Amino acid sequence: MNEPVAVDQAAYRRVATRIRDAIRSGAEGYTPGARLPSIAKLVEHFDTPRKTVEPALRLLVSEGLLTSHKGSGYNVSIFTQKITRDGTSRYQRARREQSHAERQSRGAFETELRTMGLVPKAETTVRRVAPPAEVAEALDITTDEVSALVRARVMYAVPEDAPDARPIPVQLADSYFALAVVGGTRVEDLDPGPGGSISRMAELGYSQASIEETVNVRPPSAEECKALRIIDHQWVYELVHIGRTAEGRPVEAAVHIMPCHLWTLRYSWAID
Repeated sequence: MNEPVAVDQAAYRRVATRIRDAIRSGAEGYTPGARLPSIAKLVEHFDTPRKTVEPALRLLVSEGLLTSHKGSGYNVSIFTQKITRDGTSRYQRARREQSHAERQSRGAFETELRTMGLVPKAETTVRRVAPPAEVAEALDITTDEVSALVRARVMYAVPEDAPDARPIPVQLADSYFALAVVGGTRVEDLDPGPGGSISRMAELGYSQASIEETVNVRPPSAEECKALRIIDHQWVYELVHIGRTAEGRPVEAAVHIMPCHLWTLRYSWAID
């Protein structure tokens, strides 16, 4: 029976630190999208065994700084900075509808990316559905019939300076609305217009005046790994958003799945 190969954790973390620093400084050969040297060359460069280099590379993959495709080596990720989701300001109308290059944002996500020099892309499906139980409870609708509209999105980012690069999936977002409120309105359109569905809801008389968000961190499901192109030890935020009117009526329930290595969540509030 073969004995497991011992790994010097301090050594592989030192190698990971040197590669990480090279990526963050934009050193030659470590710029976004660049192909890393082969493992054999990295072994020679760092004068360290293969059993030290390989876990260092796996660690950097888990951090999102490297990407790996089976049999084709490692590349530096095309963007190595986290996206900041500011839960305090992102739902303000000016933020949702902010203009960029003669185009108004279709929601806060587009504003967040464009201010970082990233171009947002999305695959959107809009369906009338019988909602899951937790959504039905949040929106006070029934699970026994088609009573909800869901806008399901796989959301991507591409650097402005690399428009032909393969888009990186950065978020899954399913937003649910009561069908009795939004059926037949622009909320059902694939492109709901400037400010996105929240602005269209406001025009219908359902402005969101208060928001509740619950965040948990967990391992991704197999389906989430496939959709987000992540590995099972790259954990995700599961953020559940409920928007209410000034009268307290719940009008939106959304579930966001976001890789932790790609996002920073930020909130601020006043204290009496």
